[in-house]
Amino acid sequence: MHYRLNDDEFKNNGSTKDTDYLNKVNYSIKSNKEKNDVLISDSLSFKQHVFLNNNIFMFDTKLCHLGLSTDYYAIRDTLFEFFLVSYSSKIKTYCKIHLVSGFVKWISKIYDIPIQILSD
Repeated sequence: MHYRLNDDEFKNNGSTKDTDYLNKVNYSIKSNKEKNDVLISDSLSFKQHVFLNNNIFMFDTKLCHLGLSTDYYAIRDTLFEFFLVSYSSKIKTYCKIHLVSGFVKWISKIYDIPIQILSD
């Protein structure tokens, strides 16, 4: 499960003032979650909220937007998520900014992985 939510966190070192979406998107996880899902997101506040309110697996990764970050560990973790998604059998995605995030859209196209667009 991939949730692209808030570029403000990339620009403000992981903090955001826009937290209204947390409960709404939290419902999306509960209604679309399957047994073997792994959550990835570009929002640290969302991942923390989900960790406290859901039973879904996620890795403790540093977040970055490739091309904007020079943090070695954040880039490494984002590449780890790229490989994780590229080996998935299905991609479920929610994007607050676009219809589909380019990150999972291109993984889906390159590796021919079905993509399911989630709603809130």
